Amino acid sequence: MNLKMPGHVGSAAELERFFAPDGPMVTRFGGRARWSQTEMALTFNKAIHERKSILMEAPTGTGKTLAYLIPIALYLRSTPRQRFVIAVASKHLQAQIERDMGRFATEFPELKESAVLKGANNYLCLNRLKRAALGFRHRDEAGLRQLLDRFELLEKLAHGWREELPIKISDAAWSQINGEGNCCKSSHGCYRRQARKLAEQARIVVVNTDLLGYNLKFTDKPIPGECEQPKPILVLDEAHTLLSRMTEVESADISFRALEGALGMLGRDTFDRPHLRTRLDLASQRLQRIRRGVVEGPEGQQIVKPEDPCGVACRELVAAIREVKAMAAFLRKEAPSEEMAQDYREVESRLGFSENTLRSYLEKQLPNYVMLLTRTPSMHGQTAINLELKPFDMHNVLAGLWSRFQQTTLISATLIGTSIPETKKTFNAPDWHTANFPSPFDYRKQMRVFLPPRDREISDPPAISAEIERIAKSTDGRVMALFTNYKQLQETQLLLADWCRREGYQLLAQERNTSPEALVEKYNRNPRSIILGNHAMGTGVDIRLRALIITKIPFDQQTPYREARQDYLKSQKLNPFRDDTLPETIRRWKQWWGRLIREENQKGILVMLDPKLLTASYSSYFIRSLPAGIKATHLDDPVHPLPTREQFAEWANERKPSTQETALVME
Repeated sequence: MNLKMPGHVGSAAELERFFAPDGPMVTRFGGRARWSQTEMALTFNKAIHERKSILMEAPTGTGKTLAYLIPIALYLRSTPRQRFVIAVASKHLQAQIERDMGRFATEFPELKESAVLKGANNYLCLNRLKRAALGFRHRDEAGLRQLLDRFELLEKLAHGWREELPIKISDAAWSQINGEGNCCKSSHGCYRRQARKLAEQARIVVVNTDLLGYNLKFTDKPIPGECEQPKPILVLDEAHTLLSRMTEVESADISFRALEGALGMLGRDTFDRPHLRTRLDLASQRLQRIRRGVVEGPEGQQIVKPEDPCGVACRELVAAIREVKAMAAFLRKEAPSEEMAQDYREVESRLGFSENTLRSYLEKQLPNYVMLLTRTPSMHGQTAINLELKPFDMHNVLAGLWSRFQQTTLISATLIGTSIPETKKTFNAPDWHTANFPSPFDYRKQMRVFLPPRDREISDPPAISAEIERIAKSTDGRVMALFTNYKQLQETQLLLADWCRREGYQLLAQERNTSPEALVEKYNRNPRSIILGNHAMGTGVDIRLRALIITKIPFDQQTPYREARQDYLKSQKLNPFRDDTLPETIRRWKQWWGRLIREENQKGILVMLDPKLLTASYSSYFIRSLPAGIKATHLDDPVHPLPTREQFAEWANERKPSTQETALVME
C-alpha cells in the first residue's frame, strides 16, 4: 500500500538541501547558510501546505525574502494553478523581490511566472506623452520635450516606471503623462495596461499594500485575473505598516482637489462631446461654490460634525459627487473597449464610496468615522482645503481581507507589540499561529546601549546638540539622531551648523519635503556626516551607521484625529494607551533602533536620551524590547563611559583615518 506523505514533507527536504552550508544557496549563488532563514522557510512552507495562517517576526538579517520565495516556487511546482500575492509597503522591497526572483529563476523557473504591479500613477503612458506635446505648459515644457526627444528609449523601458525615466521631471509634468485614470483606448503604448495584462496571467504577483486594498475595494479582486478557484495565498511583508495603510485605503478622500482631479480624468475623452463638456464645467463651478462655503476658518486640522456649519455646507457636496459619478457611469457605458470601461468603473466605484460614506456620516450613521477638514495656506495666497472621512476601527476590514485568501502570512521584523495576544488582537488574527526567529546578529558584541543619564536631563536642543557633538567625536561621524518634533530638529540643526563646519562634518537635516532617499544618497557620498531625521528616517532606511541617537520615545503627535480615536476606543470599553498607543509605539521603537545594526560585521552605539525611560511606568516595555541579553548602561556611568575615538575604533575594528585621508573624504 502506498502512503501519501504530507505535501510539505518533500518540499521541506528540498529546502534543507538548498539552504544547507553545502547547498546551492552557498555554492552556486554565493549566499550564506543562516539557521534562522532555513527555519523560517520550513515554517512558512508548512503553513502554506496546511493552509494555516501565521504571524511571523523575522529580524533584520534573517533573509526573509528568500525564506518565502523559494517555498512558493516549490509549492507552484506541485500545484501549478495556485496564485500567490506578495504585498509590501515600499518600492525598495518590491524591487528587491523582483531582483531575487530573476536571480534564482535558474534554479526555480516557477519564479519567472511573476509580475510586479504598482498603482497607475507610477507608470508612463506614451500615448498621453504624445497628447501632452500638443499643449505644453510653459513650466513643464522643457522636461517633457526632453522625454519626447528620447521617445525610442522610452518605448524600451523595463516597466515604464517613473524611476526608469532617463531624466527627472516635475510632479506637475508627470501628472500629465502617467497612467492614472482613463488614459488610453488600448494597451499599446501604456505600460500600466501592459502590467495589468501580465499580472492577469502571473502566478506570483507583487503589489504594494495600498494597491492590494484598493483593488479589493474597487474591483472586488486582490489582483487582476482569476482569484476564486482556488483562492490566492497572501504573503504580507512589512506587515507592521498594515493598519496605517488600510486606514488610508478605507478613508474617503472628498477633498476638492481629488474631485476636480476626477473631473479632469473624465474630461480627457470628451473634447468631441459638447453636452458632456457642459456638464463637467457646471459640476466644476458647483464644486467651487461649495468650496467657498468651507474655506473661511482657522488654519490646521479640525473635526467637522454633521451639525457644524461646514457639515451643513457639505450636504450639497453629496449631490455634487453623485453628479460626477453619473458622468463616469455614462462614459463607462459608451466606452469603446472593456479596458476603458474598467477605468471608468473604478472612477465610478471610488466616487460611489465617497458619496455613500459622506452621506452616511452626515446622517450620523457612521460612529466608526470622523470627518477632518484641513486648511493649509499656500505661497500663492489661496488656501488649500482637504476634506477626509477617516475610520477608527479596522477589525471588520481585516476580517474581510483575510476571507479573500485561503492562507495568509504576516511578516515583519517588528510585528510583536506588547505581547503575542495583543498582536493577534491588533491584526484580528485570534486563531493564527505565531513564529519568532532569532536574529543572526550578536547584539551583545555588536551594540553598546546607553540609557539617559541619571544626574541630568538631555531634552532641549542645546543639551541634545551638545550630546550629538560628543558622540560624533567618539565615532568620527556616521551618526543619525531621530526626532519626534520638527521644531526641535530645526533648532538642533541651527546649534550644530557652525560646529559641523569647523570640524568638517556634513550636516544633513530632514526638511519637510525631503525624502529619506535623498538624505541617504547624500550620506552615502560622504558618510562623515550627522543626520537629523524624523519618523520617516526611522523606518525602512538602510544605511551603515556607527551611532544612533533616539531623542524621544516615538509616540505619535496628538492630533484631532488621534483624540477622536481615543474617545472612540473608550466608548468600546478599551484603554487607548494600553491597547493602542503603547503597542504601536513599541513597533515603531523597534524599527528605530533597528536602523543601527544592518550587517554581521558591523558595530555601533545606541544612545537613548528620553528621561521618561527612567521615570515612566511604561518604560520597562521599551527596555524589554531591546535585543535579548544586551546590557544597557547610563551615559553618566563612570565605570562604562562613552568610548573615546580611539576606543571606539579599536572596538569596532576600524583603523583611525589619518589627517590626509580625512581631508580626502571631506573633499
